[in-house]
Amino acid sequence: MEKTFSFALSLPLDEISFTVPYPLPGSELYRRAKGINTEDDWEIENEVKFMFKSEFDTELVKKRINATMAVFRERKFAGV
Repeated sequence: MEKTFSFALSLPLDEISFTVPYPLPGSELYRRAKGINTEDDWEIENEVKFMFKSEFDTELVKKRINATMAVFRERKFAGV
């Protein structure tokens, strides 16, 4: 996970966004995912919420996304 955020911050991007995967029926992730909750849905757009049992802690992922987004904004507005 850390490598993903570091890599994203190393790129010369104008915009950046992160999301978590959603296991769509027929996809490889759907076949691999365990404990898919087909009744659950996101409460808000771009919500960090796994719809299946994940090895990642949702709160930790939220914190890392927010921290990475903050660094990106700081760099963008500082002209770095």
